[in-house]
Amino acid sequence: MPWERAAFDISSDGFPEGAELSVALDRSIGAEKYFLSVSPGGIKIRAGGDSGIKLALQSLRQLAMQSDRRGVAFVEIEDFPTLPVRGFMLDISRCKVPKVSEIIRLINLLSLFKYNRLELYTEHTYAFEGREVVWAGSGALTKGDYERISAACRFAGVELVPNLNGLGHMERWLRHPEYAHLAESKAPFIDPLGGVRKWPTTLFPDENALNFMDSLYGQFLPNFSSGKVNIGGDEPWELGMGRSRDLCRKLKNGKYDIYLRHMKSLAALCRKRGKAEAYFWADVLMKRPEFAADLPPHMVPVLWGYYLDHPCREQCEFMRNLGRRFL
Repeated sequence: MPWERAAFDISSDGFPEGAELSVALDRSIGAEKYFLSVSPGGIKIRAGGDSGIKLALQSLRQLAMQSDRRGVAFVEIEDFPTLPVRGFMLDISRCKVPKVSEIIRLINLLSLFKYNRLELYTEHTYAFEGREVVWAGSGALTKGDYERISAACRFAGVELVPNLNGLGHMERWLRHPEYAHLAESKAPFIDPLGGVRKWPTTLFPDENALNFMDSLYGQFLPNFSSGKVNIGGDEPWELGMGRSRDLCRKLKNGKYDIYLRHMKSLAALCRKRGKAEAYFWADVLMKRPEFAADLPPHMVPVLWGYYLDHPCREQCEFMRNLGRRFL
């Protein structure tokens, strides 16, 4: 819609009337590096690629937003991002699902701050056809909503990556009688954090669970042009406690063998649907790093933590020593 596109336009306020904007590509520098100058002679951008031009234009937006009656300050900027992936993940499955207009406003801010990736963490808040009992009343996003969100991301230069959990944190599905047969164990139970869970949270990772997830992927993944997907997999608390207990006792590595098989199967299902790169939460892998070699290179672990004192540097170094790409 025009008003949505206008949110990303560079304001002309503060720039001299008739000021010329010239853009030049210089392939000898990095694709995201750029030089920006604002002077009486006009505005000049030199960049290593299209992404560098976009970053320069965002800097120009920032200058315009800071301008006063005297106009935009004359500047010379040389800049490039240190991190190739600058992502933001928003949880839209617990608490409120934002309106599409709010998500588009977020995308505008992310582009201004030079982020290049967005994930909307999803458990049940997509309007899956035939699954209304799960998402009714949740504010679930529709196919039409994702069309608008995707258009805003394309305009802003932000890659929209699908995110759909597929092992743990499935309580909003498993609490319903229609899906109780997919649960690893019954509830209530006490989770590792000491909380009492009224509903099962983890899928029993068998063929039925994979068929169920594949049916969700069939509706969800076509909304995204990205070749990436986040398949989740964090905190499968009940794994090995319920229906998989006997099998775990027979396997050499117990529940970790079951976990790896399920995660690789989820990645394969997504790959079949055009998502060649699968991201997954790294908390289980951090406990048993020897299994890193069993994962194909297109499966990328994602480190996470909630608190300011989270050992990010130590975990990054740990993962680097495993020889794996990671986020």
